[in-house]
Amino acid sequence: MKHRVFLIATLFCLALGGVCFCSQEDAASSSAPVQSAARPDLNDPEQRKELVKELVRYFYHLSSIDNIIEGVTPTREESLEAWRTKKGLTREDMANIFVLMIREHLSNLEKDPARFATHVYPPWRRKDDSPDQEIDPDGTVYYSMAGYVNAILYLIYYPPHTLPQEEYMALVQRAIDLDPDLEDKYNTGRLIRGYIAAYPDCVFDERPILEMSEKAGQTHVSHQIILFDLCNQIEKEKDEARKAKLLAKAFESVFQDDNLAVFSHLDRALLDHYDRSYATMPERKVQLEKAFAREEEKRLEYGQKTNERYRRAKYALEHFGEGGRAMKILRDLDTNPRTYSAVWAERRMRDDLPFRLQETMKEHRGLAVCAGAILVLLLAAVAFLLIRRTREKASA
Repeated sequence: MKHRVFLIATLFCLALGGVCFCSQEDAASSSAPVQSAARPDLNDPEQRKELVKELVRYFYHLSSIDNIIEGVTPTREESLEAWRTKKGLTREDMANIFVLMIREHLSNLEKDPARFATHVYPPWRRKDDSPDQEIDPDGTVYYSMAGYVNAILYLIYYPPHTLPQEEYMALVQRAIDLDPDLEDKYNTGRLIRGYIAAYPDCVFDERPILEMSEKAGQTHVSHQIILFDLCNQIEKEKDEARKAKLLAKAFESVFQDDNLAVFSHLDRALLDHYDRSYATMPERKVQLEKAFAREEEKRLEYGQKTNERYRRAKYALEHFGEGGRAMKILRDLDTNPRTYSAVWAERRMRDDLPFRLQETMKEHRGLAVCAGAILVLLLAAVAFLLIRRTREKASA
């Protein structure tokens, strides 16, 4: 018996040592530096042209990926980062290349708007796939157009911090003036996202952005983008002084009727960081009523089923002023709304006994301690009986 125990212990130690050795090898291989190519000379026109062509081809590859599974397949940003590292480029290089693509296309558009406003197929496809291939054999129009559209799309990943704010706004203004398809493609919103990423403090004074957006007919969308980013900044901000300033801006915006489309996001940010004095404010209840009426009107007008915003506003109104469980469910609705069906409230309030027990334990700490002690005694009694029964069988 002793030899058997010793053998099992030895095998266990050997297995554990093997696992540790493998994990060390994995850690060593993962910590090895990633090999990257020599940094190309971006001041050389020929090298820059070839690099832009290769990047545009990579854009085409990214657009061909239909499904991105979180945690399984790399995101667009991760894929671009892998390409950047492989080419030996810095993040500032990527930002400069994207701005260059935008500027070059706008210059082409200014010189020949009829030619460069037309989309053509990639030049590496078969000739019969593109009727415009013979007109543009070197792919000048395609590389200009594809580089421009994708540079605007992905500029948020590489915000041009080194570009002065006035120069960036001048670039936005020029795009609005020259690009006839700006409104249809929502490129204004993409440019604004890149601008906010480069200068996050602009959320405190949105007037310059709204003035630019108004000329492209997208003031409403741009205002929503600013407020969405405001909520994201509140969630990620580490500096307490700046976070307080962001929260003050959110509090100022949450009671404005023009912001009902993003009310739930502002409301969630304030609920997470303010005490119950905000949650029970009469002004908040008025905004909840307006938000619910807005969703109800849209639902009846378009014949839609109840959506996430509708259920969120309805539940918040029905349980206004409540704490504990009601606030927990409201937060679940904001962070993971797809787990709830149209009849989620009645079922969960009626059948969720474990949740109610958990809330009771939180409210009554003494009861929780007693229940824990009783559970430990029961487990000890069960263990004692099992040991006693084993010994009786062994002696028999």
